[in-house]
Amino acid sequence: MATTFEQALFVFGHLKQAIKATEELNELGIELTRYALDDKRFDRIKVLEELTDVEIMLKQLQLIFNFTEDELLSMKCKKILKLQLAVDDALMGNK
Repeated sequence: MATTFEQALFVFGHLKQAIKATEELNELGIELTRYALDDKRFDRIKVLEELTDVEIMLKQLQLIFNFTEDELLSMKCKKILKLQLAVDDALMGNK
């Protein structure tokens, strides 16, 4: 049986869902900008909602581009290592 994510891609199509992903990412960006600017419209629950929407869309993008869990895990490890190196540099006063 197809997952909800697979069904959404079948019903709405890959292109529409890719566009929807950008919409959700932009909505999260708006909320994060409100946070950064100490905007009175900032709402922590709205960040949670948008973050959840983005996670749902990321799963669909994973399916659209046929990325395996192993591919994602490998890339995450590389990116986390890169972040750790940047943190280490910053802590040592190199940046």
